[in-house]
Amino acid sequence: MMRSRSTILVAVVLILSGGLLLMQNLGLFGPLQLPVGSYILGGLGLLFLLVFLTAPADNWWAAIPGCVLLGVGAVTYLDTLSIQDEWLGSAVLFSIGLPFLLIYLIKRGSFWWALIPGGIMTALAVITILTLRVRGEIIGALVLWLIALAFWIVYGVDRRNWWAIIPAGTMTVIGLMPLLSLGDMPAQFIGGAFFVGLSAVFGLIYLLNRRDPQMFWPVYPAAVLFAIGIGVAVVGQNWWPLVLVALGVFLLVRAVLPRSG
Repeated sequence: MMRSRSTILVAVVLILSGGLLLMQNLGLFGPLQLPVGSYILGGLGLLFLLVFLTAPADNWWAAIPGCVLLGVGAVTYLDTLSIQDEWLGSAVLFSIGLPFLLIYLIKRGSFWWALIPGGIMTALAVITILTLRVRGEIIGALVLWLIALAFWIVYGVDRRNWWAIIPAGTMTVIGLMPLLSLGDMPAQFIGGAFFVGLSAVFGLIYLLNRRDPQMFWPVYPAAVLFAIGIGVAVVGQNWWPLVLVALGVFLLVRAVLPRSG
């Protein structure tokens, strides 16, 4: 019965949409120019949202086309009112990110993945507005940090998702680079800070999982990246490979020489 009602509702919406578009194309509205396309998109969006609200746990998928269509419909209408493009772009991005956040809030558990597109698109929506007044370097840092935040949240909701620390930490470190470039810090120090920051990411993975004997491996990339970072900062970008050579010699000697006892 419910399926039959949904089919009838969809049919009615399609008939009305087609009729309105046909009337507009034939000029039956006269001098009155109605944004029929905006109304149709908004109506379809409301239809999907109605399907979503009737059973959110089962019809979670309907939130995505519902929010997106409603958002696009609203933006196409607002575009006729000479609204700034940044606000319109932000509205579109937010309409894409919002349904994924709703899906996670309703489903949780295995639906942690929804935080990634939801967080990223919402972050980009905020950044789009900030471009009106904030410097480019700061915008770049905020974009990366807000993307990183989505992955930090993925790890926070389930500590078994330790892998999320890698993109989260990497984005966080890269986001620091535009800010460091604003000062008078030498390029080699900025390069060194980049590698040391990446080292800290893997070090954090090890510290958070140190009770698991299979999670000792992050120590190795952490050590190598830290050595590279110190080398870049101290001896410069041309000579830092000597750090790798020295580290390789140390490991080779340690492997060849007999151990005492």
